[in-house]
This record gives sequence, C-alpha cells and structure tokens, in this order.
Amino acid sequence: WADPRERPRVDPASAWAQMAMGKTLGLIGCGRIARGIIERLQGWSMRIITADPFVKADALPPNVELVDFDTLMKSSDVVCATVALTPETTHLVDDRALRLMKREAFFINISRGGVVDEVAMERVLRERRIAGAALDVFRIEPLPADSPLRTLDNCFLTPHLVGHTKSIYGAMAPAAEENVMRIFAGEAPLYCKNPEALERWRARTERLGALSI
Repeated sequence: WADPRERPRVDPASAWAQMAMGKTLGLIGCGRIARGIIERLQGWSMRIITADPFVKADALPPNVELVDFDTLMKSSDVVCATVALTPETTHLVDDRALRLMKREAFFINISRGGVVDEVAMERVLRERRIAGAALDVFRIEPLPADSPLRTLDNCFLTPHLVGHTKSIYGAMAPAAEENVMRIFAGEAPLYCKNPEALERWRARTERLGALSI
C-alpha cells in the first residue's frame, strides 16, 4: 500500500475515491487509442468529449462530442492525452492549458512525454491547482532520478509500461510475422504508422511486381 493516506473507512468523512459515473472525460485527440478508450467506456454513464482538429463531428463514435481544446480542458473531470508527438502537439499541454482545468480534475498522459510541458505540470501539481496526474510517458525516459515529479504525492508515475500485459508480449511476434507476410504479398501492414506513404508504396510495389513466397 504505497498511498500515504490512510485506508478509507466505511464512512462518508474518510472516503476519497470517486465514481466515473456522471463525470466528463476529455480525450485530446480521437485516433485509434482514443477510440479504443471510448469503446471500453460505453455503458459507464460518462460524458465523453474530444478535441481533434482532424476529425469531423459526423465521423465520431456514438455518444462523443467534438469540442475545441480550451473547452475540453475547462469542462473535463479527467483529461487524457492520446495524440502523437508532432511539432503542433509539442508542449500542447502547457501552463496555460493546465490552469484551465478544474481544481478537482485529473490529468492522464498515455501519449508521448513531449506533449506535456513537464515543468508546468510539476508546478501546477505542487500548487494543487489540479487534483492530480497519472503519467506513463516522459520527455526523457526513463524519468531521471532527480526529477521533481518524483517528489509529488499527487502524481502517479509508471515507466511507459501501462499497457504492457503478459498477453501483449505473446502477441508481438505473431503480429510482426503477419506484417512481414502482408508486405511480401504486396499488402499494406496493419496499423501503419505513416499511412500517408501507402499510396506511393503501392505504386512502387506495382512497378516492381507483387512479391510472393
């Protein structure tokens, strides 16, 4: 039991856990990971909003609202970053953005460390400007031993392993094999990181002739 607080007792005064029901979840980005989260939260009676300039409202999953970034930061009880790290998203979550959040809100980063300004995050958490944060990714990994984030009691840290289960390791080799076989067959690999290159890749494959084994 690593939490410095006492174990909660069966009375309203000592309870500190919160229910997800009725809360607003804000997803920064609405790509594959965000849509997986949305799918798993159906039936939890949460309001789910997202901010993504590349997604149109009519392309959203059911029961999800498209809002602008500032509205998401202001309205959410839990903010979760699920965007790729690009020049546009670097330090997207900065001091200004964090101070838009409710004081009782929590921030989760499962995207890339550079999306968050860690200096601003440490300052906002130390000031108790937001309730807390859970960070799985950092600008420098592993997180340096002298990082101020390690000194905070309202910041939960995991070493970029939050999605690594025993079963996922067993799935890595078959997934790699499938992608290699698809490429040999002239087919696009699954979950391509740079889908914008697929059209040029297909054209090149057609010129060279589809490979087979």
